[in-house]
Amino acid sequence: MVNDASTDNTGETARALNAHVIDANLRNIGAVRNEGVRQSSGDILFFVDADTQVGANVIGAALNTLGEGAIGGAIGGCGRALRRKTAAI
Repeated sequence: MVNDASTDNTGETARALNAHVIDANLRNIGAVRNEGVRQSSGDILFFVDADTQVGANVIGAALNTLGEGAIGGAIGGCGRALRRKTAAI
């Protein structure tokens, strides 16, 4: 989780939930995401903004779709696309 100069308790809340927190002061969504990628260690990345709520089935559906051979892709409303087992590129 990249904590980009938030003024609330975002970083502390994430740490309390055992999330890996990267503190940054970049103020540019592209730079923030790139920093997260640079410090990541996984094979699959999910980008979610602070004002976005992810449904309980979205990540599982994305992982299932990737497991079926889909490559890449993220769009607004991706939960609908993933339920149809299609991937946006």
